[in-house]
Amino acid sequence: MVTKRSTQPTQTTANIGKRVVKKPTTAKSIVAKSIVAKSTAKKTTSKRTAAKRTTAKRTTGVKRLNVSKPTLNRNSSVTQKTAEKEIGVRSANSVKTAATKRTPVRATIKSKTSNSKVSNEISTLTFDIGGTGLKASLVSNDGKLLHERIRVLTPYPCYPDVLVEQLIQLANKLPQASRVAVGFPGVVRNGTILTAPNLSLPKGPGKSKKPSKKIAQMYNGYNLKKVLEAKLKIEVHVVNDADLAGAGAIKGHGLEVVATLGTGFGTGMFLNGKLLPHLEIAHLHFKNNKSFDEIIGDAARKSIGIKKWSKLVLEAIDTLYNLTHFDHLYLGGGNASRLTVKLPANVSTIPNLAAIKGGPKLFEVI
Repeated sequence: MVTKRSTQPTQTTANIGKRVVKKPTTAKSIVAKSIVAKSTAKKTTSKRTAAKRTTAKRTTGVKRLNVSKPTLNRNSSVTQKTAEKEIGVRSANSVKTAATKRTPVRATIKSKTSNSKVSNEISTLTFDIGGTGLKASLVSNDGKLLHERIRVLTPYPCYPDVLVEQLIQLANKLPQASRVAVGFPGVVRNGTILTAPNLSLPKGPGKSKKPSKKIAQMYNGYNLKKVLEAKLKIEVHVVNDADLAGAGAIKGHGLEVVATLGTGFGTGMFLNGKLLPHLEIAHLHFKNNKSFDEIIGDAARKSIGIKKWSKLVLEAIDTLYNLTHFDHLYLGGGNASRLTVKLPANVSTIPNLAAIKGGPKLFEVI
């Protein structure tokens, strides 16, 4: 008789009383164990790699670059603190040298007096030379005064060098200008004086009956433009004083005539906005074998009274119209505002400042 061997596991002494059950080993369990083992191995490898990287950072690191502070230019607009912030601490491979740029500085011209207004645009120093007074101011391109008008009495005897000295003194009281315009009481051609009837009087208008031949000869051929340019170092234009006043008054249409009623009687003519050659009408015979200057000048006004003088001015206007057939006549000068008569429709008065304000316009009409 054959006895069958038992397949039950043998129980040890420790296992006596307990029932031990072992699960059978299958293919699925083997695969699962393999997957778990691989996952564990990957995690272990990742931790080791991370640890190596951390150690490498601690040991190697990035060396700091000692960047010297930039030397700043005196005119540079970048301050030292701003430069340090902008440069910072960079790696040796990324540092680039940058040149400090010079910031342009615009000079500000300050006026010599508190009432002065100086701008960056072109300004014209304008002189209005009269038989009684010398006037000057700084004028903008649009005819606005950049400084209050300065006036001094005309010195007598008024030799050319005395006149120039007075003009330079006036210029020194005003801010620097870009150019100069001069109105002179006499015939001027290309900046050269040909006649100076009032300035040739030894004691001045109303005090001397006849001009000094010596003074008249000194003015004849005197290049006032060249002399002033040499002293002021800027461009100068010199014209008759009535021409200068007309430059600041005309509209630029047709034939426009300007007549100044001041120490004497000055005239200027413009055709379509351009200055015509000067005519010294003041010294032509007007009435009773006397010139315009003698009949309607300032000395005559004081002598015969304002009403009679005003009527004589009307007669002078008629004579001017018959001579030129002007489209419009402008009356300027210090005595224009004293007229007591009604003027024709094509005649109007202009302020005494017209000559000063005409300085910038002179460069457009000549």
